[in-house]
Amino acid sequence: MEQNVYELRALRWGFIINVCLSVVGIVFYILTKSMSIFLDMIIASVLVVSSIISIYVSKYIDKKYHCKPNKFTLENYFLIFRSVLMIIIILYSLIGGISSIISFKNGTFESDFEASNLELGLFCFLMCGGCLLIMGIFMYYYKKVNKQSDMILIEIKAAIFDTLVTFFGISSLWIFSNISFLNPVKEIGDSITVVILSIIYIFIPLKEIYQQIKFYLECKRKSL
Repeated sequence: MEQNVYELRALRWGFIINVCLSVVGIVFYILTKSMSIFLDMIIASVLVVSSIISIYVSKYIDKKYHCKPNKFTLENYFLIFRSVLMIIIILYSLIGGISSIISFKNGTFESDFEASNLELGLFCFLMCGGCLLIMGIFMYYYKKVNKQSDMILIEIKAAIFDTLVTFFGISSLWIFSNISFLNPVKEIGDSITVVILSIIYIFIPLKEIYQQIKFYLECKRKSL
């Protein structure tokens, strides 16, 4: 029962912060027209939906039934659903980035990207700061449950990964915008960054689906 309470508190904090990060992403996407920032914003929005479902699972699902070892439960289906949703969004961004690069090569690309160093720095500070705050809160509650919550652990890993990827993405945008020898491809720097970020991002949901399928097959084998 105590674990359930701490999970709920952690998830509610995660929901609130991810809503704020989504709003930050929307504002900066409108200001900069950056597809890299758009991808970051969409991932934060997915985590908002993920938090809502996680809260429902944690609050309303009978833990005695749904957390049995060697049993494929509603939480496992939820993790697969979230991973599939992220893959769809990431592939959409990846295809968009590749299409922009092809258009640039064919001489038909027109970039809407406009971002100052101040805007990029402020976005990086707010997004990375928010991710680190989420990580800190979840680590606090993870210790409270004696490191027994898979749900909280997954959120901690997601926050760490999102911090690193966001920092890499904004650093990449800054490099394309400020390094002189990259001027020939400066116009598609945002698109190149989107492609790189998408390739990095997609490994997380693919790994999660692989692990869930592996666990499902183990459950089926043990039930025979």
